[in-house]
Amino acid sequence: MALLAHLWDMKKSKALGDFCGGFVEPDKDTTHRSHLRWACITVQEARAAAEKAQQLLQNVANRKRSRQQETGGLVITKALYGSQKALKRSDEARTAKDDLALQVLDVTLPLNFLVNDSGQLKLHEGVKKSGIMGFCDPCPGNRSSCT
Repeated sequence: MALLAHLWDMKKSKALGDFCGGFVEPDKDTTHRSHLRWACITVQEARAAAEKAQQLLQNVANRKRSRQQETGGLVITKALYGSQKALKRSDEARTAKDDLALQVLDVTLPLNFLVNDSGQLKLHEGVKKSGIMGFCDPCPGNRSSCT
């Protein structure tokens, strides 16, 4: 179950917390959103690191994709990772550099890199998608998915 905490005031949060066994007072930095700027910078740095990683993967990923095309194997033509809300928007609407567009990362290249010679996409068990080389979570705290 997900609750949109930002839509609740302290009175509602306290009532829910008491109902569930005890309310824990939020940190003052949290209530004042003191770390919001830090969070934005962290996401920008993670996105930049993912883009650099994709540059490193590019030659091998392109070689693997070409080999898969030649053999009729698995070729990933488009893969996006990020906010479900942003992913539901049309491609045209997402190209603008607005807030929703920044909540999506093109991960076509790193996924092609992960296709093995047998034409299978190998994702390692226990590794979050945001932890895959060339990925990052463009909207931490929100539910992310891949399409």
